[in-house]
Amino acid sequence: RLLFGRMEHLTWAMVRLGLRLSPHNMHKVMLRGLTTLDPEYVLRRISRKDIAFFTRMLQTMRSGDGFLNDMEHRIDDLHTIRVPVLALHSPYDKSVPLRNAQRVAREVATSELCETPADTHLIWIGPQAGHVWQRRRAFLQAQEDIQ
Repeated sequence: RLLFGRMEHLTWAMVRLGLRLSPHNMHKVMLRGLTTLDPEYVLRRISRKDIAFFTRMLQTMRSGDGFLNDMEHRIDDLHTIRVPVLALHSPYDKSVPLRNAQRVAREVATSELCETPADTHLIWIGPQAGHVWQRRRAFLQAQEDIQ
């Protein structure tokens, strides 16, 4: 709350400074909150293109009110959601517990739960990203076919 509330600008300025001074160490620090795996292992497995993406993402991020909203936001009843939902989750995601995706699958009648073998919360990068893209594409194609 402190780091991403009033001190948000300072927090992201420190992240950007860390990326300039020691990008590898900053990547490891950030990954500690995104994966249950060893950050060094994750960094060895992702491509240079993925590392560049991760760097650009961190350089341009701002949390603003959105991060605090995520921390405080609660929904009592998901049963009213009627649109198709694909709940993707990695067993190695340290920032969002599996129970969140399981709840969506349990309470949203039009949902599908898909576990992805991604190494981190950032399921769209890494060696398993192709699996994630294919699963998303198949889900969207199935929705288009229904309509």
